[in-house]
Amino acid sequence: MIKRIIKWIVILLMALLVSFILYGSIHQYSYDKKVTKEFQPSGQFIDISGNRIHYNFFGEGKYTFVLETGLGENINTWSAIQDSLAQMGKVFMYDRSGLGFSEEGQNPRTTDQIAVELNSVLSKANIPSPYIMIGHSIGGAHIRYFAHKFPSNISGLFLIDPSHEKMKDGLPEPSMIESFFQYSMTDLSWSGIPYFMLPNPPHPTYKITKCIKTFGEETEAIDASIEQFKSANIDLSHLPIYIISASKNDGEVRQKYLDLYQELIDHSNHPVKKLVDYKNSPHHIHITNPDIVLKELSEFVSKIETQN
Repeated sequence: MIKRIIKWIVILLMALLVSFILYGSIHQYSYDKKVTKEFQPSGQFIDISGNRIHYNFFGEGKYTFVLETGLGENINTWSAIQDSLAQMGKVFMYDRSGLGFSEEGQNPRTTDQIAVELNSVLSKANIPSPYIMIGHSIGGAHIRYFAHKFPSNISGLFLIDPSHEKMKDGLPEPSMIESFFQYSMTDLSWSGIPYFMLPNPPHPTYKITKCIKTFGEETEAIDASIEQFKSANIDLSHLPIYIISASKNDGEVRQKYLDLYQELIDHSNHPVKKLVDYKNSPHHIHITNPDIVLKELSEFVSKIETQN
């Protein structure tokens, strides 16, 4: 009797799982179709090694702001500040491989691979220097690595709540739920499972199947990127650097990040450097509080000009 009950419970659970995946995959397919129809490319395309990259370039001024997005995000993340940026200088923003309207690129999606691809796009699209690199979240780490690997013509680094190569030091191994979530993004992106597990995104295009998969691939490559960072012995102490900390996290995590940011500032030998903590603002401060970011960036550019 007990064995029969267990058998039927297992059958019921399997049926529920199959039903959920069927419902989720249909929902994901419908969502992909709706979003790709509603939102069209806003910029141009350029081919790098057989991979079409979507980018936008506009504005006038001495400097070109090169914008690098956060994990799994695309150029829509800059919509709140892009027009104002164009009044301060030229603006270059792009969708990394597999995100937004760009085609899927080479794996793993490490910071070195991303730097190589960005350099190829800037070169092939003839994007003029000097560059002021702007990076949000993991994009802040990517532009630091880029400045190390391709140091020519960079006038400054502006980091918005950036990731850091020591961010995982001392943290426990991922839980079973976190590991399953990671697996679902890379291998079950079509199933609807990561769609329902992910929070509401800053823009609908973030949740289409292709972008969810790339989000997972970028997350999967973080450990390899950290190793690339640490083995490169990156020294950018000669560059102007501004860091905006914008996290509502309290306690040890928040303090750890502030300490890492302060290390970067203390290591700098350039007179133009600043760490400012907007602790009551969310991680996407450039979306929720664009005036703060624009104010700090305007000050940053002015100080660079004064030094030159």
